[in-house]
Amino acid sequence: MIERRYVGVETVGRIDQVIDRIRSTVRSLGQTHLIPVIKLEKKPRGRFLVFLALEGVADDRLPVTVTQLLRAAGLTGRHYWPLRLAEIKSMVSGTEIETVGFGALAYKPLWGYDPGDPYDLADDDSMERESEDPEVDDRYNRLLYWCSVTAEGSWGTFVTACQALGIARDSTHARHVFRRFTVLGHIECSSDGSRWSIASSAVVLCPTQSGLGFLCGQRTPKLLKQFSERFDVGETSQPESEGPVRVEVSDVTLSPDHIELSSGNIIYAVGIVSTSLGMFLPDIDEWRESLTPIEKLNTTTCSIERWDGKQYSACPDFYQRDDLYVGESGLYRLTRGEGTSTHRMTLYFDNESQKWVKGDWYGLRFLVYKHAGIECEAVYHELHSELMVPISQRWPMLYERSLVLASGRLPSRTADKWLSFSAVPEQLAVLLSDKLRISLRRVSQ
Repeated sequence: MIERRYVGVETVGRIDQVIDRIRSTVRSLGQTHLIPVIKLEKKPRGRFLVFLALEGVADDRLPVTVTQLLRAAGLTGRHYWPLRLAEIKSMVSGTEIETVGFGALAYKPLWGYDPGDPYDLADDDSMERESEDPEVDDRYNRLLYWCSVTAEGSWGTFVTACQALGIARDSTHARHVFRRFTVLGHIECSSDGSRWSIASSAVVLCPTQSGLGFLCGQRTPKLLKQFSERFDVGETSQPESEGPVRVEVSDVTLSPDHIELSSGNIIYAVGIVSTSLGMFLPDIDEWRESLTPIEKLNTTTCSIERWDGKQYSACPDFYQRDDLYVGESGLYRLTRGEGTSTHRMTLYFDNESQKWVKGDWYGLRFLVYKHAGIECEAVYHELHSELMVPISQRWPMLYERSLVLASGRLPSRTADKWLSFSAVPEQLAVLLSDKLRISLRRVSQ
């Protein structure tokens, strides 16, 4: 495993504002897995150093994506790279500030009790549609208000809130809600999906419609009222009303990097996030390497099923001999216990590297397609700035998030089982298709 290294950057300003700006930038660009924590110089005052931890970077040259991120966070001072913990230990306080927004987390056993794996999704087509509910927009809005006030919590608390508001009957339905809140930029989740935190309030600009912006992240009725005092605000329901309404503002020009409301609350002006995030995202091989590994997994006491393209099926040909796993690469569901003591994990197994990794379900399924040599496709409608992706080949969550943050709207579904993402500039469609090695077909009419 590559040792965690640090980049030190000289900066000035109020410490809380500097930290908040770094965390907001790292989280909005989906880079909490790359930069998990921040350390501060002891007794910082005036000009001081901040140290950003980098995971999995072996090159002695600072990656371009990190340089761009530092610039986006306003860290333009002299930087020092690479630094190891032993080199900076005497310079920094013992506190680690987590970019994902959580404090220190208690140890949780691998098979500990929880309401199911938040990433164990089924295909959208297999999900039973909810009946028409005239109050569904309000229910989703109230869930976002609750997340905004609560600030952070476990996957279990999110499920409970969904059930209390009548949004989801059980954890199976709550998983889809959890994913939609994440791709809309309202919440951030830990790498294993077990924790969430509310994202900072931000105005994001649409790349295909000049002057159109929309709100992401923390939102309360009071904040919306104060925001509407400054801007002409409108609301649009999500496709099929599957999430909080899009709060949009027209004819907006955002010259400062933040908006201060009458209450003193700050809303960040983050510009065109979709393209910025798309540029930061790794290619499919680098993304696979960044997934959370499950170390020393004992499968001998588990019931093992493999995804066959339609469902999980028993695979008696998979077994473990000492530390060697014998079986095909693929998407697996491992189950231990029975009845109320049943615990499950959904993981991707790579036979060549003998590694188990955890990630979002659609992303792991995408790896199955890539391993099998299946050619994935997408269609770009140039006239409408619309990207079409087959539902059966849905992209990993981080890449789908980049598409959703172009418009602030979830994808709509067509009758012939495609997902339609709106307001996607051609540059972004090409960029993400290249990184995922997808065949992109352009349609001019």
